[in-house]
Amino acid sequence: MQKTESYGGMRAAHTVKQTLQMLPIGRSTLYKLVATGELRSVKVGKKILIPDSAIHEFVEREHVSND
Repeated sequence: MQKTESYGGMRAAHTVKQTLQMLPIGRSTLYKLVATGELRSVKVGKKILIPDSAIHEFVEREHVSND
């Protein structure tokens, strides 16, 4: 069973699969955003984790740039 750390009732970080369920983008786009640093991430071993705060920052930036 996988244990997920949480902070204030929210997950502190999400896997690529979890992040893809939250954002309307494809897998290759997500990996590109991570590679370019447009979406902050943390690599733990082979696993890429995206902090919850990074997802919120990305969505906010995208929302502002689309206004």
